[in-house]
Amino acid sequence: MKNGFVLIIFMVIFSACKKEPLPVLPDENEPYYSIRGDVNDDSINWIVGLDDATFTYGVGEMNGINTYYGQINAGTGDMAVKIEILEPEIFYNGSSVAAISSQTLNYLVHEPGAIKFNFGLNYSQFNYILIKNESGDFEYMTQVNFTEFGIHPLTMKFTDYSSSESFNIPVCFGFEKEQISAEFTSSGQGDTLHTQPSNLEGTHAWYLNNELVSNEAQLVKPMQDGIYSLRHEYTDISGNQARYETLIRFLNGEHYWQMKYYYLIPEDPTSHYGNVIVSMKKDGQWYSSEHCPLNLEQIFHTANISTYVNSDLQPESTKFDFSFESVLYNDNQTDSLHLDDMTGTISVGIK
Repeated sequence: MKNGFVLIIFMVIFSACKKEPLPVLPDENEPYYSIRGDVNDDSINWIVGLDDATFTYGVGEMNGINTYYGQINAGTGDMAVKIEILEPEIFYNGSSVAAISSQTLNYLVHEPGAIKFNFGLNYSQFNYILIKNESGDFEYMTQVNFTEFGIHPLTMKFTDYSSSESFNIPVCFGFEKEQISAEFTSSGQGDTLHTQPSNLEGTHAWYLNNELVSNEAQLVKPMQDGIYSLRHEYTDISGNQARYETLIRFLNGEHYWQMKYYYLIPEDPTSHYGNVIVSMKKDGQWYSSEHCPLNLEQIFHTANISTYVNSDLQPESTKFDFSFESVLYNDNQTDSLHLDDMTGTISVGIK
């Protein structure tokens, strides 16, 4: 993290606290965090530090997306409730640093969808694509289907280029950057590549086949014929980061195409940065809110949001009060839990 960014965090935290000492998270066994409410027909009331209830927090992962989680473990029985906030698209908004961007959060509920690749006017390229399937075999696909949101790595070949060389490209299904974008367009002047990013301010890094080739806002580079992975990493003036990676091809000494993709009907999936996932462990198995469409009608409410920093002035956790209702399903969708009138206080780790 840049020194200027750390200095801004330092000023924000001390301004918000009116020169009071930096808050310190209590020991995990003090009666500080809690959750109460109804689970099906039973009620729970767990207070950390009482009945041996404990609390943990940290950073997790969901299909390539960071999650900021906090978990309260019951003092008796093998039970726990876990609250995960998916990383926000904008981590620092110019005045504060937090894992939560709003006091009303939507649930992440996976919905199936599909994408199709686009090669501009070079329609014949569709005839030569092979994509690795779940069995590890390459097969011809006119579209790629997904059952869950996330950043999914795809491996593909182009048979009119090479029968052995493959390329790995991440597809951000439902997680395109909307507020800070690293996307770019590319073109050629003879055998020279020219790129135009959607954002010119901030700092830039261009990687060709994973090798850093430029830190200029726009990449200009002579190219040999071939297919290349091109990644643009962008950092805005507040330190928020984004990346965009795709394939480009030069053929016969000219820019031939830049690979893009678009969503097939019914509609483009909404960006899910900052959404919430609730999970519960009960009777030896985990239940999650991720696959229940009923949660699309629910809102996860937060209040009294506070972000804490560590001794190095790095943001470490965010504490908040919450209230919510949710329906959770086990992995094979054969059993459910109804969580009603849930309230309490928890922290999620952000580092």
